[in-house]
Amino acid sequence: MNATLTTTATPPFADSVLRLVRFDLRRFRVLVLLMVGLELARAALVEWTLHGLPTTIGERFGGTFGVAEMPIADLVLGVVALLVTGLVIQADDPSDDRAFWRTRPIAPLALAVAKAITCALLLVVVPWVVNAG
Repeated sequence: MNATLTTTATPPFADSVLRLVRFDLRRFRVLVLLMVGLELARAALVEWTLHGLPTTIGERFGGTFGVAEMPIADLVLGVVALLVTGLVIQADDPSDDRAFWRTRPIAPLALAVAKAITCALLLVVVPWVVNAG
């Protein structure tokens, strides 16, 4: 029962990292859209409360809209960010027998770097792009 297993050469480090990042972004596309949507909604709420409804004038002219809503939006965004981070990092269990890297040679460092890049894209770059625009 000793079957030979043919393997291919290990792809370059950058190619395997980019392939893993693309794989994670496709696999978690619903979570990616949820993060982007929540960040856009939060940015719209901030712009509306700061420019549409001036809260510094007082109750009579602008009201206090946004005082209680912004911490709730931040809390929801923080909880979703924690869940997304946990799901992305723990999605590829190294001891799983059904893991796709059992059949493809992927370096552990490439997997770790790909997870770090995916989390950085979702948790740093997306909010930066949304809030800069």
